[in-house]
Amino acid sequence: MLQYFRINDPFRLAWILLILFIAQIPIWTGPEFVTQFQLKGFIIGEALNGGNTMYKDIYDSTGPLSAGFYWMYHNIFNNSLWADRILGTLIVFIQAAIVNAILNNLKVYNESSYISALVYSFLCLSFFTFSLLSPWMLSMPFVLMSIYFTIIHMNSKTKDDIYLIMAGLLMGTASLFYWTNSLYIIGIEVILVVSSATIFRRYLLFLFASILPIAIAYCYFFIFDASSEFFYQNSLSFFNIGSHFSVSKYGILIPVAIPLIMLFASFFKMVERASFNFNQAKVNTSMVLLLIIGLFATAFSDGKEPSKFIFLLFPMTYFICYLLLLIQRRFIAEIFFGVLSVSALLTNYNSYYQKGFMSEILNLNKLTAKHEPDNAPFENKKILVIGEDLSHYAKAKLSTPYLNWEISKPLFEELDYYDNQTNLYVNFKHHAPDLIIDEKGVFKNIQNTIPLIKKSYKLIEEGDISIYSKSASLKK
Repeated sequence: MLQYFRINDPFRLAWILLILFIAQIPIWTGPEFVTQFQLKGFIIGEALNGGNTMYKDIYDSTGPLSAGFYWMYHNIFNNSLWADRILGTLIVFIQAAIVNAILNNLKVYNESSYISALVYSFLCLSFFTFSLLSPWMLSMPFVLMSIYFTIIHMNSKTKDDIYLIMAGLLMGTASLFYWTNSLYIIGIEVILVVSSATIFRRYLLFLFASILPIAIAYCYFFIFDASSEFFYQNSLSFFNIGSHFSVSKYGILIPVAIPLIMLFASFFKMVERASFNFNQAKVNTSMVLLLIIGLFATAFSDGKEPSKFIFLLFPMTYFICYLLLLIQRRFIAEIFFGVLSVSALLTNYNSYYQKGFMSEILNLNKLTAKHEPDNAPFENKKILVIGEDLSHYAKAKLSTPYLNWEISKPLFEELDYYDNQTNLYVNFKHHAPDLIIDEKGVFKNIQNTIPLIKKSYKLIEEGDISIYSKSASLKK
């Protein structure tokens, strides 16, 4: 297969797109379920469509541009799972095409080919959530283009300012999709220091260009009296949100196990070669730094699950392609790629269908939204879930702003503060839920602290999860 994609013919991209869609058929024809992050996106899109303002009426760390995308997605596709899958696969293809264009234009390899697009595509096929719409996936084309303009600036003899301006604007935009991308702003500054003779003014130029989209977003939410909420929930979210695992701690590494082995093999192969021109040496250094930045971005991401390794895929693709192209005996390179592609597909399908040892090592209970018969009473109801499990919202509607538990937690647990009591009372008064699903056992304390809320809700089910039903409307 590698031999076919060594030919520098743009038509090869059409075959890569076909491979991506064919590889998805076993997933698309299998059991249908929704992931927690998909369901959150659907909830946000529906809530925004109802006239709510992000961060003021919906407490969550989803970036403003991602929230806007979910709003548009709800209007156009009405939260269709099929549209999610098809659009997600197309975005994976766009990323693969961008990666291939970047590496070919930089001329880091001795030949121009479409192997990098092929490798990137199979890395994204190693786990089914890589091809589902998510804030980190939506941001990745902007991250890739920002990195491209940065490296173009480093290799340019004239050091035009426009490249750094474009790099900064794109990275700032990517941060508005998924705030963890803001780590790349610091990372690119480090890359410029290490690998470029850029003057101090241009470091500031890139920084200001990166901050500009964020400043515009801040001004937008200032108009809607939600600037402080935007700053806390979005900008500071990855410092405040707990790092819980959506799959098992060991299982999260399974989809990237073979790529990581090939990554280390490529390091040894490149050290063995040890002869690179000045341009290749700078790109090598930049890619190593991008690996480190990607590791930090993955570590700071809330909800650890395999698709968060998307931050590592570009530098991994770069080094794995170097390994495949440096191997002189091409049939050995084909074997290496065969192991990579087959292991990716097997991991993908086994994890999705939960077959064999995957069902034990990769526990998807926290990643997927469960559909239980007990959830039937919530259908078409306005509900509030006090906890992390968003499954109850699958056929219900969000009431009150408290979507994200980690952001809402201080309001529910720190009731000694008058502002927290006021926030709860006002939101329960104006957005009174029909049902409250209390997974944390905190609503009883709220009732004891705020008597008006106590009068309005009665306990109808007690246990590990308590359920309260509205009995009367809140009045002054």
